[in-house]
Amino acid sequence: LQGAFATATVEDLCFLNKLVRLQRQWCEVPIRFSSNIERPLLVTFCDASWANRKDGSSQGGQITVLVDACVLAGQKSAFSPVGWQSRKLPRVARSSTSAEVQMRSGSLDNHEFVKQVMLDLFNPKEISHVEIDAVMREVQSVLVCDAKNLYDAVNRVESSGLHLEEKRTAIEVLSIRERTRAAGVDLRWVDSDQQCADGLSKIGAHEQLLRMCQEGCLSLVFDESFTSAKRKRAAISKKRNG
Repeated sequence: LQGAFATATVEDLCFLNKLVRLQRQWCEVPIRFSSNIERPLLVTFCDASWANRKDGSSQGGQITVLVDACVLAGQKSAFSPVGWQSRKLPRVARSSTSAEVQMRSGSLDNHEFVKQVMLDLFNPKEISHVEIDAVMREVQSVLVCDAKNLYDAVNRVESSGLHLEEKRTAIEVLSIRERTRAAGVDLRWVDSDQQCADGLSKIGAHEQLLRMCQEGCLSLVFDESFTSAKRKRAAISKKRNG
């Protein structure tokens, strides 16, 4: 809506009114900062929506939270939001993969910065810039995505082209791969129903983020079979219907 300000139409005004009604409806939902986190783990959710803006550009969103490490075992944990962002991506993307990669790259930069701030807070001794990567590798942190092709390109494919058609995107993925390994950031895949950043990149996809704020806790289930949320919902529906 901010991007449509200069060329706004009645349709945009109607959507703005809808947004105001939504904000009034949920204005009592708090943002909680928990003191019940025993084993701090930094987790960043990031997502992009390709060419969903009026000018053909893409929207990206991310949210970084501090949770207990028990979430890696599928358990629920209270969380504290560290930072969040919803913005227009700097370059027009040629594909959804390109948009996802752009957003992951920026999110990884922010994630590393927050991780370094945490290390600064919890380490009484000064950390040399020469040693910073080695120190960061000792502290596990997680970058969460729901783009399977990006996950495969970073974690599984070893060929130089990464099975990607766009050279610029392939180079950026190589950069993500290098930095995740150097800084000890674990890239994990989740289905779209667990992607909290959807509400920061897509219109009308705020349910997961809103539910997370309502409950004051979150959990992550890393599915090794990589089953999509759509197939999981279909399987549950089929089971219920007998």
